[in-house]
Order: sequence, then C-alpha cells, then structure tokens
Amino acid sequence: MRSAPGGRPPRHRPRPARARGHRRPGTSRRAVLGYGPQCDDTEWRPGPPGHTESMTTTIKVSAELRDRLKEQAARDGLTLGAHLAHLADAEDRRWRLRRLKAAVAQSTPEDADSHAAESVDWERTELTDADT
Repeated sequence: MRSAPGGRPPRHRPRPARARGHRRPGTSRRAVLGYGPQCDDTEWRPGPPGHTESMTTTIKVSAELRDRLKEQAARDGLTLGAHLAHLADAEDRRWRLRRLKAAVAQSTPEDADSHAAESVDWERTELTDADT
C-alpha cells in the first residue's frame, strides 16, 4: 500500500457516481441531445443524421464460418451485417416460394384450368389496351 506524504495511509475517496457510468435521470446523452424515446418531448425523434436506430449483438459461429461469411461479404463489397441481411432475405424468399409451390401442387385440375383461362383473358385485355 502506498502511503501519503507524512507516512499516513492515503484517504479513500469514493468516485463520483457519474465516473462509475451512472447518470442522473433524464441526463443520458441522447436525452440531452433531444433524440430518442428518452427525451422530454412527447414526440419521438430519430437519432442524429448518419446514425441508425439498430442494436448490435454477438452471434457465436465457428471461425471457419465467420471467415467464409467475411470473404463473401468482401467479394460483394458489403459489410458483414449487410451480407447477413441479404442471406436472411434470400432465405425468406426461398421459404415463400416453397410454400407457393406446395399450394400450386395442392390445387385441383379445375382450379388450374380456371387460372389458365383467366390469364388468357388478362393477356388479351392488355394487348387490346396496348393497340389503342
């Protein structure tokens, strides 16, 4: 233990509350700047220009998978987050198309004939409108 001048032990002073990461209510950086739901206004305002209102998180994947994803993102000129969003969108589309394919497979022959006849009528209408 270090001693203070004169051979006395140093006096312990607790740090101020804000030095430990605590703030008084209503004094968060966003509230002081007037952004986000913490501000005193009843109306919510978006964050400062250039900032997004998204949160980040950690996803545990193997190092090999992480490197593959980073390589794919870099190849397409995307951030890893944008690449993951693209992959999620592609999976959503694949899932919707798989459900559509199953619905088409379950349709009756009469439904298929009705759909074909209606499609012919719409194509005829579009061609008629294009000629006039």
